[in-house]
Amino acid sequence: MRSGADALTLADKTLALVRGADQAQVDVTLSDASYARFAGNYVPENLNGYEVDVNIVYVKDKRIGRVTTNDQTDAGLRAAVASAADIASRVPANHEFVSLPPKAAIAAPVKSVYASTASATADDRVRKLLPVFDRMQRSQLSSSGFTTTQYGVYAVVNSLGVRAAFESTYGGIEIKAMAPQTSGFAEYFSRDYATLDSSERADLAASKATVSRTPEDFPPGTYTVILEPPAFVDCLNNLYGLMDAGSVLEDQNSWMAGRMGKPVFSPNVTIRDDWSDPLVAGQPFSADGSPTQ
Repeated sequence: MRSGADALTLADKTLALVRGADQAQVDVTLSDASYARFAGNYVPENLNGYEVDVNIVYVKDKRIGRVTTNDQTDAGLRAAVASAADIASRVPANHEFVSLPPKAAIAAPVKSVYASTASATADDRVRKLLPVFDRMQRSQLSSSGFTTTQYGVYAVVNSLGVRAAFESTYGGIEIKAMAPQTSGFAEYFSRDYATLDSSERADLAASKATVSRTPEDFPPGTYTVILEPPAFVDCLNNLYGLMDAGSVLEDQNSWMAGRMGKPVFSPNVTIRDDWSDPLVAGQPFSADGSPTQ
């Protein structure tokens, strides 16, 4: 399986095996990820991982059974469907469940697949690292990290007519430059591996590691800090990771719990989720197949 059409075919085949459910959903995830890992300015590993997962949601009388399998044989899919049905017969009813999403128009995706990433070879990844090693050696630094190229597919179908698939590529690099007492970090990620300038990233990491060979203690206090994009992204990830309704309203384990309708950021801060931005090139539908807003 190597395309969205293939993933949809597998999802359709699995959904056709479901019997006796009020509603059902099948989603298929394909991940084809390759890495060149390096340490000490050397590549000890150039590896690939390929995985296909089939997830089944079986709904009966508001009882929901979920099963995931990577067995794509007819027998394996039948067993997974049977397990989902069995789980649904044993768990308590979820009275907040209303319905799986109905079929709806889904916008066409922006370009999210690039041949430079999807077709990259082990040699291509190592070639991206050669300028990194050269830069580190010139500054008498050691480096570690990885460069990766990935191709992925997500497809979802349900018994109400939803049928959607999304393909994407993803590539990039992480570099840690290390001196005896200091270090520097740089990263870059894009759907288009051809846009990765590893020399520029290596310069950034090396400059941080060499700007001060003998760091000194910094006294405690209140300081204005300007975060680089990778650090800012980590902050955002930790924030919106607990912005979902389950964390805020049901589990009450979110930093937003009890703060609905109250300002929590400076008015200078606006967070907008736009799947269609070319820099993101995201999925135009959510995990359950409903159109992304």
